Amino acid sequence: MRIGMLLSALLSVLVVADISAQAMSSRTVARALPRNEMSIGIEQWQYTPDSTDTAEGWTRWGFMLNSRGSLFGQWNLSETDGEFLIGDYIDLGVGFYGATGIGSSRQPPVMRIPVQLGAQLGKLTETGTQLVGRAGFAVGLDARSYGGPFLGARVKRRRLGLESTYIGADRSDLISALLRWYPRAGPTGFNVALRYEYQRYRRSDFLDSDQPSRERSLTLVFSGER
Repeated sequence: MRIGMLLSALLSVLVVADISAQAMSSRTVARALPRNEMSIGIEQWQYTPDSTDTAEGWTRWGFMLNSRGSLFGQWNLSETDGEFLIGDYIDLGVGFYGATGIGSSRQPPVMRIPVQLGAQLGKLTETGTQLVGRAGFAVGLDARSYGGPFLGARVKRRRLGLESTYIGADRSDLISALLRWYPRAGPTGFNVALRYEYQRYRRSDFLDSDQPSRERSLTLVFSGER
């Protein structure tokens, strides 16, 4: 399994490098929405149980592979090509995380598969700033699977980009924020990002004052957009 994980990470790095090289070597016309993105991230994933079960908390390390894009394409809504775009949106991730010990026991490695499906709308301002809104349905497959609607936003200006997503599942709320830095100013290309996610589980008894269980993750992301 370790060999497979290493091969997957190596393949993802090669794909990201290829996308970023093509994006930076070509004269890409500025667009309101990126066409697609491939990324790999090194992640710390932490689980904190409610106050009645504090001994069951753990921290795992792993990596996450992500692919973003449009299955059916993007359509122009203005006279200027790429200035005002609408399209479908898919974000698929696969994460691999190492074993962790809880008390005298030891849990095996695990996987996470977050998926977002929906639509996105992008506007490119006169100053070259990307303004993007996203909405749809999100699911997460792991030990505590979730599903629910999501809302997302993206703002990119020159070498900096900021993204945020909120997912309202049946028994939990998930908020994520991602800060990007592009070494070269331009509409797309290679970038380095830091992503923070926080998931809070709702308690079934609203009269209970104990803290609900929660998850946090911090990821260093290497990404290629075009």
